[in-house]
Amino acid sequence: MDKQTAKTLLSELQKVAKKIANENSLYLEKTRGTYGNEFVDIKLSFHESDQSTREKKNWNKNCNLYGFKKEDFGKNFTHFGETYKVIGLNTKAKKFPIYGERIKDGKKFKFKAGSINLGEMVN
Repeated sequence: MDKQTAKTLLSELQKVAKKIANENSLYLEKTRGTYGNEFVDIKLSFHESDQSTREKKNWNKNCNLYGFKKEDFGKNFTHFGETYKVIGLNTKAKKFPIYGERIKDGKKFKFKAGSINLGEMVN
């Protein structure tokens, strides 16, 4: 199976899965797939609450461990000239515990806690 066919199948399946999730008051997350010569393997994850709600609860519980405040969740900051939004943290990650999302394209990145300057929060 070629890459384009796999992407098309994933896209079509996501549309159907989103409809099913909405009808059952669930959230569809982490849709991804792999493909090979004769197969495509697609994984769907459904949750009762959206990821941002779970991330915010985790942030509120643990942000003080990294020198942040509860109200810093969702704020924008700059890093090497790019603007990002704080979207979560991972207490198990020793080097890069802070999750950020680049504003211009939505791509997610991990940051060292010390690399985010609260004085540079722009929103």
